Amino acid sequence: PFVLSWSVLEAMSCEALVVASDTQTVKEVITDGENGFLVEFFSPEAIAEKVAVCLDNPSALTKIKKNARKTILERYSLDRTVAAQIDIIEQAAGKKAGTIANFDSF
Repeated sequence: PFVLSWSVLEAMSCEALVVASDTQTVKEVITDGENGFLVEFFSPEAIAEKVAVCLDNPSALTKIKKNARKTILERYSLDRTVAAQIDIIEQAAGKKAGTIANFDSF
């Protein structure tokens, strides 16, 4: 309940509706009512109630599911993250201006 897994990100990218635990790590990705739903993990009643409401109103959830996919594309898509990762590696290797470490100065 306290760790955000890749499976949540994958589900969101497929526009699956996510009902997740209201914990800090999950809240970094899911905003309640915007791109998913958050419920108290230790409240089976709250979880069941939220899931029941979602199952009773599937057509009302289209925007939330589309927002979930949009969140993933904006924050985690490869075309956004690979460039940042390459930049970090190049900086660490001293191949870019503003390097993290200049090994010649040691």
